[in-house]
Order: sequence, then structure tokens, then C-alpha cells
Amino acid sequence: MNKISLPNQRLLDRVISFTVLVILLSFTICLLFIAPYAGFSFNPYTGEILVIYDSGLIEDGLRVG
Repeated sequence: MNKISLPNQRLLDRVISFTVLVILLSFTICLLFIAPYAGFSFNPYTGEILVIYDSGLIEDGLRVG
């Protein structure tokens, strides 16, 4: 059975680490910039969703109530 040599093992570790980093960064970007669409609001301290509404049903401008 062939063992992976030390330099190849380090390269493999770096490739795997970089791949995991890219996956985590893309997930974070999606959560911060893509998920908060119009009508989506949450409390950053508790993670609780505060308001969900259809933006097509709300007129432009301020709403009272």
C-alpha cells in the first residue's frame, strides 16, 4: 500500500481547507446579502424572525399601524 508523501499530504490538506473556506464564505454571503429580501426582518440577537410580508401588497411610502 502506498503512503501519501508528506509534501503531497500538506498540499491535499491545503486544498481541502481552501474548499471548506470557500463553502463557508459563500454560505455566509448568502445569509447576509441574499436571504434578507424585502419583507424579511429578524432580530440579530435572538435570531427570531420579526416580520414577513408580501412586498407586492404594500404600497410605497410610510404605513401607520
